[in-house]
Amino acid sequence: MSTTAPAARGRAHWAVADCWNIVRRGLTHYTRQPVNIAWQLGFPIVSVLLYGYVFGSAMTVPGGGDYQDFLMPGMFVMTMAFGFINTATVVVYDSTKG
Repeated sequence: MSTTAPAARGRAHWAVADCWNIVRRGLTHYTRQPVNIAWQLGFPIVSVLLYGYVFGSAMTVPGGGDYQDFLMPGMFVMTMAFGFINTATVVVYDSTKG
């Protein structure tokens, strides 16, 4: 057995523990400000409705095709990007406020 295996398990344990601590603190902020949950759930839904039904008929895809085929993958990427931004915000808020 390698001597690096216990060290790697220790690092993995602390990485998971730190991650769980940040998640717990972020969820605590959500319980204190539940409007953030509504905003984060509502924004992608409103975006899909806006871009799909209001602006969708005005969009043309070069070479033919349907704009709707590109809408949901784009919204998934946008939602993931906002998730990363929210995670970074929680980390910064946690490091500055303690």
